[in-house]
Formats: sequence, structure tokens, C-alpha cells
Amino acid sequence: MNSKLLYKRIAALIFACALAAGSFSQGTVAYAAKQAGEDTREEAVEVGEDKSQETIRYGTVEEAENETAQDTQDTQATGEEDSSQDKISVEIQTPNIRKGYVKKADGTSLYADKSLSSKKVKKLSFDTKVMYSEVNSKWVLATSGKKSGYVLKKSIIDDNEPVKTMKVKGASAFKSYMSYKAIGNKTSPQYKLQKKAKTTSQGLRTVNGRYCIAIGQGAGAHIGQYVDVVLENGTVIKCIVSDFKGNSITTTKSSHMVTKGNGCASEFLVSMGKLKSAIKNSGDASKADSSWSSKVVEIKLYDADVDI
Repeated sequence: MNSKLLYKRIAALIFACALAAGSFSQGTVAYAAKQAGEDTREEAVEVGEDKSQETIRYGTVEEAENETAQDTQDTQATGEEDSSQDKISVEIQTPNIRKGYVKKADGTSLYADKSLSSKKVKKLSFDTKVMYSEVNSKWVLATSGKKSGYVLKKSIIDDNEPVKTMKVKGASAFKSYMSYKAIGNKTSPQYKLQKKAKTTSQGLRTVNGRYCIAIGQGAGAHIGQYVDVVLENGTVIKCIVSDFKGNSITTTKSSHMVTKGNGCASEFLVSMGKLKSAIKNSGDASKADSSWSSKVVEIKLYDADVDI
């Protein structure tokens, strides 16, 4: 190695030290930068290698002087001492918070850690609303009331993600009703579900706040499954599958979802003794709420049900 190349490598070393220590004058740093840049180019020619892709922090004397001056101004403006240590930037990501409900029939719990053997923070009953975000493929971090903890992902149903959506054609705004006492088979899931049901002030039967309805078998649902009845005016009626309409009374044009004659796609289960007179006299459960007087256009099924 010739003396000129050795000298310029020493200049490059001085440049590196100046950057690390910050104790050399601007002129020294700029000069070392210039020599280091020339050294890089000359060495590339000498050894026959292409170093055009390498990045040099200060490619020219002007850049070295400008950046050094800017560093001095920043230090004076903030009153902070210059540090040779790199600052680590931490990016804080906001988790995707979602609304869901406990779908396990026997409930579940908020756990202190991602383990079923950890401390139970709070007992969660079926259909409890939670706000949650996914932790991994098995666990979610959930909040219920003022308590937070971990819950098995499979125990939560996302209220915004139906597992099946069916378009309903040919339905009317009429919604018939039937007495829940018409279900006489005590061994049937329909009968067992009504043992869990309550009657509203208008005489409609509900389970976990969802209206009990009978739907056509074309939906492929099962008793106790959560279902949303979507109306043409945008109203969504939260229901639960409580019985099925016979194929003989439904039209095949609607895949056995709509009753022949009256166009009903959702038949409500009621308690006749407490049924509101407006519903009883008209035969139409839509009288329970003014927003219900609209055609059924869609049925949404969820992966949530009552264990019967």
C-alpha cells in the first residue's frame, strides 16, 4: 500500500472518530470527510472493485459543514447536550378494538393471564357484551364493565361478522305470530328453549334479549342460533331461532323462507295471555314497533347459540 493511500485511510479514521466523539472542529471534520471520500474512490480504483453503491454520510465538504452547523443550532435551541448514542424510536400501535358477546352457553371468565389455570378476574355469563382485541390465535384481551382480562377467542362472537347471510325475496312487511304453548313435544329443543325464555310487556317471547321467531328451513339454521332479521328500511331485529316453518306452507321460490299467502319471513313466538291488543287484533307482530313495518330483505346467522 503506497504512503498516499495510507495517509488517506488515516484521514478516514479521524473522520469516524470525529463523528463519534463530536470533539473536533468543523474544519477538521470537513477535511477528514473530504479525504475519506477521495480515499474511498481511489481505493475502489486500486483494488478494481465497484463501491458506487456504498453510502457515505458526508459526500462533500459542504454537506459536512452544513450538517455540523445544523447540529450546533439544534443543541443551542433546545439546551440539550449532544449525545453520541442513537435514540430508539418506539412505535405504539393502537389495537383493533371490536365489540363482541360471550357465546358459550355456560359462560366463561376474564382470566388474569393467558391460561385457564390463572386467576379468574370476573365471571362472564352468556351473551355478556365485551370490548376486545385479538392477542393471538387462541386468546383475546377483553373488557367488561371496569374489569379486563384474557378470554379464549372461541368463547367470543363478533357482533359484526355473521357466518351466513341470506337474501330474502318475495317477503312482505307482515310478521305473523304463534303461541309458544303450541310447542308440545317436551323432548324437543324448541320446548327446552322456551324454558329459558321470558315474556315482554307486549307479549313477545325473548331469550337473552333476542326475540324468539320461527323461520323457514331453507336458512339451514338450528334451534337456539342467533339470527338478525334485516328490514328494507334498515331496521335490524335481533332474534333467536326458536322453531321452523314447515316446507309445505312456504314457497320454493324463496327457498322455503317465505310463507305462502301472507309473505311472512319471520314468525314471532308469543304469550297469548299477555299479547298486546294491536298485535292480536291485526295478527301482525310488526305492531310491536313502528320501525318493524317494513319488508324482510335479509337473514343473518351467527356462530352463537344457546346450549339446549
